[in-house]
Amino acid sequence: MLIKKVILILFYFSPLLLFAQDDTTALQLRAVIISAVRSDIQPSGLKTERPDSLLKMIHIDQTLGNYLTDYSPALVKNYGPGALSSVSLRGGSAYHTAVLWKGFSIANPMNGVMDFNLLPTFLFDDISIQYGGSSSLWGSGAISGTIQLGNSNIFVNNNSIKIGSRYSTASGFANYAESKFSIKNFNSSVKLFFTDEKNEFSFHHNDQLKKQVHAEAKGRGIIAENSYIFNSRTDLSFNFWYQFADRNIAPVLTESISKAVQTDKNFRYNFIFTKSAKHGKFVFRNAYSNEELYYNDSSLNEPSVSLCKTFISEPEYSFSINNIHSFQAGLNFTMINANATEFKKQADVIRKAAFLGYNLKYKNLSVSLSSRKEVNEFQNPPVVFSAGVNYKITNYINILGNYGTVYRNPQVNDLFWQPGGNLNLLPETGYSYEGTIDLNIRQLVVKNSNDSNAFSIQMTAFNKEVNNWIAWTPHGILWTPSNIKNVHSYGTESNLLFKKKFRKIGFRFSVFYGYTISETTSSELAFDASVGKQLIYVPLHKVGGVISVSYKNSVFTFNQNYTGIRFSSTDNLHYLDAYNKASVQLDQKLKIQNTILSMFIRVDNLFDTDYQSVLNRPEPLRNYSFGINITYIQKK
Repeated sequence: MLIKKVILILFYFSPLLLFAQDDTTALQLRAVIISAVRSDIQPSGLKTERPDSLLKMIHIDQTLGNYLTDYSPALVKNYGPGALSSVSLRGGSAYHTAVLWKGFSIANPMNGVMDFNLLPTFLFDDISIQYGGSSSLWGSGAISGTIQLGNSNIFVNNNSIKIGSRYSTASGFANYAESKFSIKNFNSSVKLFFTDEKNEFSFHHNDQLKKQVHAEAKGRGIIAENSYIFNSRTDLSFNFWYQFADRNIAPVLTESISKAVQTDKNFRYNFIFTKSAKHGKFVFRNAYSNEELYYNDSSLNEPSVSLCKTFISEPEYSFSINNIHSFQAGLNFTMINANATEFKKQADVIRKAAFLGYNLKYKNLSVSLSSRKEVNEFQNPPVVFSAGVNYKITNYINILGNYGTVYRNPQVNDLFWQPGGNLNLLPETGYSYEGTIDLNIRQLVVKNSNDSNAFSIQMTAFNKEVNNWIAWTPHGILWTPSNIKNVHSYGTESNLLFKKKFRKIGFRFSVFYGYTISETTSSELAFDASVGKQLIYVPLHKVGGVISVSYKNSVFTFNQNYTGIRFSSTDNLHYLDAYNKASVQLDQKLKIQNTILSMFIRVDNLFDTDYQSVLNRPEPLRNYSFGINITYIQKK
């Protein structure tokens, strides 16, 4: 009741207080629309990665899962082209990585997993990977990290249209189009994509060359993002995302045939109102999603249907003092209505939360503090908090540190699935901390740096503990979820980047390394063989590197990554072999007045490696992709 009253007060009075401080001077458009108070208080001390223009260019036709596989230490469990692809960070599960669009979680609340094969990289201008726990800001599930997706919402100087197409011998066709334009105070970006992929790739099994069958996938989608600026302090954005996917589920290697099919249909809407004053800012954020999943298999008595509607409302307010101290506060109201063939009746889940934040920025020091408390009908999550620091010792040495407590609520299916759902589950809880050293070596050598020249090294050490880990286990003939174990994860991550421009020739070299230990430390199960063992599918070692050379309008890129052995059984007696995978790509641009023609050819799995990301799920051997993009720019 108290939270409801505070929400009403904040809704009604915060905008009025801010309107009273309107600037009456002439309107000056802001370059970027700020969509959340929490964008201002990204916790200090957490490692964050953003792909540069080169990495986005060479992955424009691929999924976000492919990008994370090639260029980050993230664990990507890929069940094959067109099938499920999930991502986890730092030895956690896929449930422990929050995936956010415009600051709202887009993972299905019923199963808690985001399928990264449904996320074309083309759809997003802004992609950031933030490692480490941030439950105090983003709530349940932000235990190992967050992946934040969006578009820049920059008021463009030129209207543009882009269309592109790609054909892959491993999968099939992917087509996409984009339009960006602005008229006075209005800005719009619309992106479309269509895929028709047969996924009839070749692979080896039992010393025989085979073709994948029953793996066809078709999809289409649109993201429309619109912003309107009322005046220099007030703006509104409305965003819409529709996506449809129709997939055949390929047989595993132990099956001769599969008749399983799956259809996903998602509608996502959000609008964000921002009102700024001299020292404060109010943001009112609302989102609605409608997700439908249909699954059918000849082994089922009837098709499985899952329907989920989610409504989220978040008022947020920030206030700053003399550009040194800033304070943030916000509320979250989430309502989930879920139904499935396996539910006895519709499940209704309501979650309410409040969060507070504080930032200090003084000279070379940045400090952030934040806390969050959630209440809901089924669990009692603890108060979580985080504290972070970022200190720039010199122009070329920067240190970061962060400590935070984390939590994850059970998914809706964990609670209501019949038979087996468990309403008595506890939330997963724990803590994480990390430290990072950033060395900008180029700044040590040259006073002035730019985007064309860089030389940096980043080294991170992390530690994480998760208690009350939820897992489905058999109890007689019945499978049910329980809080059965505690998991300890720790390791290191290193990144190196070197870029140099020699007249018309550009050179770029980057490499990453991830070392991850993730072990079960205790279990509620008697004689549990997983205690003291590495979690399944978490590699101890993952290494990747990229070399690119550009000359005028041509770019040649070579990518290689190594994934160490991954255990496929909890007792660590069975494992998948380590593998190396490489690719090469050649891009060529041609500019004719206001039109830019871009073409590329790529060879994936260059050395014809036979490997599996998930047990008994084959991956393509060497394959080829060809693509073309045409961009027309209308100068104003």
